[in-house]
Amino acid sequence: MNRSSFTCIIGIIMKKTIFLMLSIAALFSSCDGSGSSKDENVVVAGQEKELKTKEVLKVACIGNSITKHGYLPSVGWYGDWGMAASKEENDYCHVLQAKLKKYNASSSVTAVPIQDFELNPSRSLDYLDSQITGAGIIVIRIGENVQDASVFGGNFLRLVDKCKNVTAKVLIVGSFWENDAVETVLRNVANTSGCKYVSLSSVRSRTDVYPQKGDMLYDRDGNAYKIETDFILTHPNDKGMSLIAMTIFNGIASLYD
Repeated sequence: MNRSSFTCIIGIIMKKTIFLMLSIAALFSSCDGSGSSKDENVVVAGQEKELKTKEVLKVACIGNSITKHGYLPSVGWYGDWGMAASKEENDYCHVLQAKLKKYNASSSVTAVPIQDFELNPSRSLDYLDSQITGAGIIVIRIGENVQDASVFGGNFLRLVDKCKNVTAKVLIVGSFWENDAVETVLRNVANTSGCKYVSLSSVRSRTDVYPQKGDMLYDRDGNAYKIETDFILTHPNDKGMSLIAMTIFNGIASLYD
């Protein structure tokens, strides 16, 4: 190898090294110290924020069985709240409500389950009127039951528009189950509609947020029973519910920063 060839090779290596260093720097510059995105439209799990308002907050949480599922013995579920939470007070809606009440005891969170919309997204949304009218903040936390993301997309925007006709404060929360197609729809609609997007990616990736067979739950009368069916295992346990509530709380807090 002659001197000019050696110099050329060194030059190429240096250029690649500089490019790699710049790429790494760009990656870290997009996150803060907690690994949170600096995109002001995106909220991720992290340390609980302070809520900078003392006003009464009336929150409607539109969701599926993670938000609320009625008594269903056929799948081994004997509660009437967010599925897999051991007790009513431990599902994410009730944990979120408890957090808000620390700032104003009159604040409230109402669960609005709409599993049927996920399965049939073209259906009328008129039935939601009585459940979301008067809400000052609407949290939309769905996606796990979506069968076709392409059909869901346009109809999800229709749902968001309906909510924005009630209040300008609308949060769109990511899916608890990993589904890139659905997650893309949720994030894109948040961007186009100017809504805060609350990501659950760092919650669902944990191993301690899912229940196990044999875990103890309590029915509507306070009687203990064990999880025996697989259906319940795909839902967040008390730890998962708590983290979802905290992440949504941070999303609400960001509305008042």
